[in-house]
Amino acid sequence: EEYGHSLQREIGFLLIHGLLHLYGYDHIDEQDRIAMRAEEERILAVLGLGRDVPETPHNS
Repeated sequence: EEYGHSLQREIGFLLIHGLLHLYGYDHIDEQDRIAMRAEEERILAVLGLGRDVPETPHNS
């Protein structure tokens, strides 16, 4: 709730964030941070956890 999204999205974000690190992504500099965030958001959207998905009892 602190970040304005569901627990499912937070868990999904943390999982994807960790996996992207394993694939070689990092966020040490601004350009890398932007690229990593874009990929995180792309994957979250594919999984139905994107920022534009309204919360329902199923995903909240």
